[in-house]
Amino acid sequence: MRLMLTTTAVALAISVTACNNGADDRAANMAEGNDAVANDMAVANDVGETAAPIPTSSPEFVAAIAASDEFEIESGKLAAAKATTPELKAFGGMLVTDHQKAATLLRNAAANAGPAISVPSSMPAEQQAMLDSLKGATGAEFDKMFVDQQMKAHSRALSTLNAYTQVGDRPALKTFAMNAQGVIQEHLDQLIGMKR
Repeated sequence: MRLMLTTTAVALAISVTACNNGADDRAANMAEGNDAVANDMAVANDVGETAAPIPTSSPEFVAAIAASDEFEIESGKLAAAKATTPELKAFGGMLVTDHQKAATLLRNAAANAGPAISVPSSMPAEQQAMLDSLKGATGAEFDKMFVDQQMKAHSRALSTLNAYTQVGDRPALKTFAMNAQGVIQEHLDQLIGMKR
């Protein structure tokens, strides 16, 4: 995880520098950004994430992060009600609060993306199926499934945010992505601690 953050920070620093050096350097910067995205995919795969492509176009990015936030809100509500440990119940409540805030910030960034991008309000079938499985689980099975799903979902969201900071083309969304990374990383770190 530290390697991913270091790689992303270095790539981001290179991106900022390259933006000031002209069009020739932008092509090199994109290649380095793509390397950072590949590294993020490898990290996501290490925690069991499937190798689905990371969305990098602005509309795909908005749709992916909106779906992620909706999944986190709904699964967080379930955890706050159904988890068997106070730690998981509190984590579920924190997910609801943090991802409701993130969803609002995403809507604002998408509205100011120039031109505005609409934010989908429905959850994709894959995430709905995960949520449905979670609804049917109880006790220790619920706790394990919740933590496993959250590891995958947060790894995927972090990879998506990292990728957009590297190759995204809308400043308002890039700023959102950069700011959201810390919260998602914090959630992921907490989840890793729970798995130990």
